[in-house]
Amino acid sequence: RWGTPDAEFNWCEEDYMLVDWVAEPLNTASNSIFVGLAAVFLALHRPAWDIAVLSVIQIVIGVGSVLYHSTLRYNMQLLDELPIFWYGTFAAEVCCRRLLGRDARWMRILLPLLTATLVFSDRTSAAHNAARGLMAVSFSCCVVVLAWGTTTIVKRAEEAAGDKGRRGAARAGMVHSAGFALFVASVMCWLGDNYACATLQNLPLGIPYPHLHSWWHVFVSLAMYCVLVVLHVDDAKG
Repeated sequence: RWGTPDAEFNWCEEDYMLVDWVAEPLNTASNSIFVGLAAVFLALHRPAWDIAVLSVIQIVIGVGSVLYHSTLRYNMQLLDELPIFWYGTFAAEVCCRRLLGRDARWMRILLPLLTATLVFSDRTSAAHNAARGLMAVSFSCCVVVLAWGTTTIVKRAEEAAGDKGRRGAARAGMVHSAGFALFVASVMCWLGDNYACATLQNLPLGIPYPHLHSWWHVFVSLAMYCVLVVLHVDDAKG
């Protein structure tokens, strides 16, 4: 085993229930969908460089989350959280650049600065905790920007589409709506597994524990795939 779990989150799945070298087996295995979907996207399309970078970051998220859920160690938790932060900030920058024509130069400073602070500072230090707080706030803002950006990109595609492109634009809108629904479902699963564990482990009528955190992996990875598709459609319209 990897020692006493010291990560900030120990999810509702029972620890080490199958083997001694994987703390949360199903939460670990379900991360394969991050890697698989991004790899499939790269195999099926020839995306622009920024979409390719997002695809690679999605693969890194899956690998980092495997390490986190298999060990439940804090340093491995950072390998899960930091790539998610990279994805959110870079995706927001992609939207701003495509819609506003502006590069987010602040990202080039913020990402390496926060990453270095979190990796090399002591977990209990003021600098470490300040970096975690700044990461949480900035990531939340980036999610809002990403939601605005993908919505605006879809609307722009629908307005610019001629008769031949109308069907493709409508499909992009459906993908975008599906991605939003999947993201909401994923957040509900994340919250439920984190805050309602006792209830989930003791459901009536012998209903088994539903492994909501694994479903978070499934739903959010599908939502991220939808983001890749929407951005790719934005390139294809040109």
